[in-house]
Amino acid sequence: MLAARGWAVLLLNVRASDGYGEEFFTAAVGGWGTADAKDFLEPLDQLVAEGVADPERLAVVGYSYGGYMTCYLTGRDNRFAVAVAGGVIADTTSMAGTSDAGHYLSVLERAGVEASPLTHVDNVRRPP
Repeated sequence: MLAARGWAVLLLNVRASDGYGEEFFTAAVGGWGTADAKDFLEPLDQLVAEGVADPERLAVVGYSYGGYMTCYLTGRDNRFAVAVAGGVIADTTSMAGTSDAGHYLSVLERAGVEASPLTHVDNVRRPP
């Protein structure tokens, strides 16, 4: 629907997605956000450089881990005019103590406060 209305739409299968084997699927373990932010930003930068995407009208959308990355990126990068996040892990610290997946997060991810989108929520800005 967006493409039909003239939007350039970029769908990514970044590391930690399934479909490319165990190594690809686990490539962000221990590095949520830091290991894979470039998987989101580098293709976007390329589309802006090619003139396909308008740097003033960029959106980021994601659900589940994509929702986490939407929140993570908007707290660390102000290029997005719009962000839509669903099924979000916004606070890795509270998730470790309140979620049925909290043990997994604390043992395998050791994400801590720095990887939590909530830590950088004060940095969320719309581009100038």
